Amino acid sequence: MRRRAAHLLLLLCAVLTPVAVILSHRNFTVLLGLLGLAGLFSLRPKVPWWAVPAALLAGWAALTTLWSPYDDALSWPPYLGLLVLLTAGAAGVRGRGARAVLIAAAIGVALLAFEGLTGGGIRDALPPPNRADKDDVATARGIGLGLFLLPGAILFLVREGRPRLAAVIALGLAYASTRFGIAANALAMLAGAGAAWTATFRPRWTLRLLTYAGAGAFVALPLFAQLLPAPDVLVTLEDGPISWRQRLLIWKTVWTATTEGWLPFLFGHGIEGARILGEGLGTVDFANSNAVTFVVPTHPHDVPLQVWHDLGLVGAVLSIWAVLAVDRRLFRIQDRRVAAAASFILAATIVFALVDASLWTLWRVTGPIFGAWLVTAAAGPHALRRHRDRA
Repeated sequence: MRRRAAHLLLLLCAVLTPVAVILSHRNFTVLLGLLGLAGLFSLRPKVPWWAVPAALLAGWAALTTLWSPYDDALSWPPYLGLLVLLTAGAAGVRGRGARAVLIAAAIGVALLAFEGLTGGGIRDALPPPNRADKDDVATARGIGLGLFLLPGAILFLVREGRPRLAAVIALGLAYASTRFGIAANALAMLAGAGAAWTATFRPRWTLRLLTYAGAGAFVALPLFAQLLPAPDVLVTLEDGPISWRQRLLIWKTVWTATTEGWLPFLFGHGIEGARILGEGLGTVDFANSNAVTFVVPTHPHDVPLQVWHDLGLVGAVLSIWAVLAVDRRLFRIQDRRVAAAASFILAATIVFALVDASLWTLWRVTGPIFGAWLVTAAAGPHALRRHRDRA
């Protein structure tokens, strides 16, 4: 009975995967929920040792709700607990149901490529009608999630003997990533493709370099923000896109608020603290721009700085530990194609984390988790080195 329920949950996940990336990116977290429930129903949840620091980070984030200025902060501990539980459940999912989700992921990526080629033809054809600019942003967010589906889907198709189809889908999504005005999509695609290509020649070196880059961002970004000019100087800059000038102002402002005292520096301002900071600072006018923008919008557009501000030094240390713990796991990969797929996800995650994503947007967090599960499912049980080879 439990196995039948798990299988039905996986089939439902397969059906909803293309729908989520095309029409409902905000509900992408539901896919991880279905995977996690399937694993829990089959009684095969896994909590590997390298996931312990990530679980501790989630626990620390939940604890910061006690001093967070965000009105709805107490709603976050249940979300974080479910995220840990469902991720552990998803880690135990395999078999025929996993194959169905892999097929669905490949279909979803192909449909996203079609959306890029047609300028959003599927979304435009379906009711209800919506503003074109809002539709474009929603499609672009779906394409960003599709980048995390791509490595697992490509690995699956190649192992199924369909490399040409895999190449067509990859090229189509690469083109789609340049459409609809979200530069982070194109940057993530370029970074992921470059990392995957490098990993085919030097898999261990590439994976280790990427994990060190991810961990190092928690040190490098604060140093960079510290060296930036004062906010009143940044708003007078005239060169470069307004979105990038705004990011410099955000980073400087957030880091200044992080270091305003020892307590916030050590323990952070609490979950969604940066959102409250932005609400208090209001708007600003940039030179050579007719647009009025928020000094800090709903999030800092930089996960490492958001961790520092909201979770403090404790959160930053736990984050670095979590990233380096993943490196120990990745080092066991012995298949170059699997290493290439993992490298793509790591590189894309780093790009989104540095310039676009928010730590408290759950569909952003579940995207890399779901993508990593797809790679694991496509790789099969022999992709990692045996236990005795860990040293």
